[in-house]
Amino acid sequence: MKNILIGAFFFLAAVLQMSFFPNFFPPGTAPDIILVIIIIWTIRYEFNIVLKWAIFGGLLLDLASFYPIGTNIVSMVASSFFVNSLGKRFLVAQPALRILVFVVMVSAASFISHSIILVLMAMSDGQGSVSILSSVQEYLRSVFHRESGLRIISNLLIFVLMYRP
Repeated sequence: MKNILIGAFFFLAAVLQMSFFPNFFPPGTAPDIILVIIIIWTIRYEFNIVLKWAIFGGLLLDLASFYPIGTNIVSMVASSFFVNSLGKRFLVAQPALRILVFVVMVSAASFISHSIILVLMAMSDGQGSVSILSSVQEYLRSVFHRESGLRIISNLLIFVLMYRP
C-alpha cells in the first residue's frame, strides 16, 4: 500500500512538473519537482532505498517528455548518487553550515541532471561525438545564462517549500 501511495505521489509530481508549472514559469525555468523529491529523500534516507524511486521517477519523466527511455533515469540516479556522496561527507557539519550544503547540493544536482540529459539527448540524435561536443559547449555557454540560474533558483524554492514538511 505504501509503494502505491508513493507511486501515485510521483505520478502527481510528474504531472505538475510537465504540465502545470510550465504555465507559470518562463520556458526552461520550471522547477524539477521529481529531482527535488529525490534530493530530499536521498538526504533523509540512504541511496539504496531511494534508488528504485529515482528509477521510477526518471521513467515517468521519460514517458511524459517523450525522451528516449533511460535519459531521465540516468540523470536522476546520478544526481541521487552525487547528493548521497556529498551528504555523507558534509552533512555532519554544524547545523548553520547545513543550509549552505543544501544550496550547493540542489544547485549542483540541477546542473548535473540537466547536463546528463543534454549529453544523452545528443547521443540519441545519431550524429556522433560532434553533436555531443556541440551540445555540451552550448550548455556550458548557457550555464551563466538567466534561464539556468532561474531553474536553479526555482529548484531551491521548491526544495525549501518541501524539505520541512
